[in-house]
Amino acid sequence: MRMSQSVRLLALLFILICSVLNYGQTASAANMSKSLFYEGSCKGEWCGSATVQGPDGTIYSVKSSGAENGEITAISESGKKLWSYTAPDSMHLMAYRPVTGLDGTLYVSSSEGIHAFSKEGKLKWTYANEVSEPTQPVVGPDGIIYFGDSNQMGLYEGGFVYAVKPDGSLKWKFAVSGPMEVPVAAGADGSVLVSDGLNLFFLNGSGVLKWSKSIEEEYSLYDIVHFGANGMIYALLYEDGENHILAMGTDGGLKWRHTFADDFSNGSFELGPDGNIYYTGFSLTSLNPNGQVLWSRNLSEDDIWDRGDSYNKKLYFTKSTLVYAIKNYLQPSFLEVVNMKTGKSEARIQFDQSISSLSISSKNQPVIATEDGKIYLAGNTQQPAPAKPDACANFKGGKVWWNGAELKKGQIGRLTIMQDTALYKLEGDKKVPARTLKKGEEYRIYAFKPGKLSVGGGYYVDRDVKIKYETPSKTKLAQANCSIK
Repeated sequence: MRMSQSVRLLALLFILICSVLNYGQTASAANMSKSLFYEGSCKGEWCGSATVQGPDGTIYSVKSSGAENGEITAISESGKKLWSYTAPDSMHLMAYRPVTGLDGTLYVSSSEGIHAFSKEGKLKWTYANEVSEPTQPVVGPDGIIYFGDSNQMGLYEGGFVYAVKPDGSLKWKFAVSGPMEVPVAAGADGSVLVSDGLNLFFLNGSGVLKWSKSIEEEYSLYDIVHFGANGMIYALLYEDGENHILAMGTDGGLKWRHTFADDFSNGSFELGPDGNIYYTGFSLTSLNPNGQVLWSRNLSEDDIWDRGDSYNKKLYFTKSTLVYAIKNYLQPSFLEVVNMKTGKSEARIQFDQSISSLSISSKNQPVIATEDGKIYLAGNTQQPAPAKPDACANFKGGKVWWNGAELKKGQIGRLTIMQDTALYKLEGDKKVPARTLKKGEEYRIYAFKPGKLSVGGGYYVDRDVKIKYETPSKTKLAQANCSIK
């Protein structure tokens, strides 16, 4: 716990009073708007929900409420429901943000454990061995699924970190001294960074401890952890009534420390696509990788009261903006859009219902789930044009085959590895290696950037002589889109 109950209650009471006094004082939504993407529903007074987009463009919504066990819904990019899965009594779904693997497998959390679903909505496996109240799952570059065990059932004195293979079998588990709350961080080389509040643990890809750091001060704790570029790791530390961001090397040595003076909020931070660090607490602040402040702006009491998305990360990024939710219980919720370079607000969009979660689509649009079960898009909300009626006239249904392989909905081409080549993620303009793709392997392509091809999940390869890129005919592409009807 970060502070005494009395101090925290007084702080929240002060913020609540300021929220009421500032009711209705909102910024205009400057050329941005929202549109209803999916008309969901909610049984009970509220629904917690979270969304993620798969490599083929499908948007998955995971919903839970106090009145039912929860539901998973797959939605096409045009807003049409593809399938849904209603959780049984043994699977009370949690509103942690789901994740997808390179092959499109969907991973979700429940009170029972971690579950893997196929793109068609079939339950592939459940990892429930000794797991209670798992944290949000994280998929590493090698496909391993990592999550923490909060151990709320009290079966053990501490908790565990689990590494589970894509087939659902356990690779390794590592015991920690306290319950887990924040997601595990997975590095490009297979390393794992773990926070259990009182300790930081740095593990190699086999689950072997390389080093750890502990704190003994009362009301102090380690919180959010991230891997950065150039061998840097970052951690949020709450200590002496203030939040601090620590930058360390992979050997655990401290590189720099930035203190947010007099900031006792439940702060959070994320690494932006430009490689800079973005913090939100009593201020919204941007730091460069060396810890220098690029810009900082104080947040109003309304913004501080509750930033929403409490089970997940709080800041999300498009190409040029960061977005976050302002979730006020005594007034409407808002989506705040901020310019990453200047820190200036570009838009504030109001929602009548409380915002449950955020995510960013492959088209760089914020996806907003509200507690009445609805899903909205913000920004350029023009829906894609429907397929022409005659595009599917001669198609009889079933799978679409292209040169001996199935052509999937949303697929735009195929990649064949001619020579061993690097698979990497982008952090700004920097390429972060993930693994090597071997000669002869084939991958579906769903998007591209200049000189780069995307294999899904944020991973790219260079478009050079080491690969061969092929595209199907327009007729085949149209039939693949028809095949789901």
